[in-house]
Amino acid sequence: MADINTKQRELIAGVRDSISDAYAFVRGAQYNRQVGSTTYEELLDTAIGKIRGTPNVQTSRPCKLDRIQAVQDNLTSALTAVQNTPVEEWIWGTDQDVPDKDKANIP
Repeated sequence: MADINTKQRELIAGVRDSISDAYAFVRGAQYNRQVGSTTYEELLDTAIGKIRGTPNVQTSRPCKLDRIQAVQDNLTSALTAVQNTPVEEWIWGTDQDVPDKDKANIP
């Protein structure tokens, strides 16, 4: 590829600056319109919807309360399993019994 001289570089930089300025102007105007029409109540409703979920709407993502409940249920069942396991069934090993993860792929 041929070397680009200084004048061409300045021309390319100027075109990029012009395009960047135009894009920033358009996006700035869109942002100002959006922020100007947003109310505190809308922001609260959005935050509450993320926490509680939207009623009568099925999504593939659970709301935060459902996710917290799932974590709590998992921890509760794990603790119950630990509490119900007799001490005699626990295998008490040493650090040497645990494989070194840094050497997992070394034969």
